[in-house]
Amino acid sequence: MPETLAVKDDLLGDFNISLDMSAADTEPAAREKPQIDPEDDRKNWPTIFIDFEEGKSNFEFITTSGTKNNGAPFQHDLQIQRGVAVKVPPSVVHSLRDAVSTQYRSVPDPAQGGRKNKLISYDKSALPWQLIDSGKYIRR
Repeated sequence: MPETLAVKDDLLGDFNISLDMSAADTEPAAREKPQIDPEDDRKNWPTIFIDFEEGKSNFEFITTSGTKNNGAPFQHDLQIQRGVAVKVPPSVVHSLRDAVSTQYRSVPDPAQGGRKNKLISYDKSALPWQLIDSGKYIRR
């Protein structure tokens, strides 16, 4: 039976304090499950597919880096084959979504009566890719 300490206080009155600290030390640790960082959870990584592009090699080199949830740094240097569905870390999907390439198109300039052209810029995805399976950590 755990020891208890009876205390008498003028303001709080009488109360008992348990001196058994073993339950307090082990209970929270027993309940907590170790969390796997999304960058390390290969089983639940998303799957992507990179399309072929004329005049380019049959693979794409992608690198991402950042900080895991526990504060540890990570870096992924991947060589991804085109035309094959491949599981990749979530950070790669975020990088591909953010990667844009600015393209330019020449159009007749109405201010010049159509005699001269002007360049119009537009952004498009830097790499033709598709998200095949979002896995556990990516939202569509």
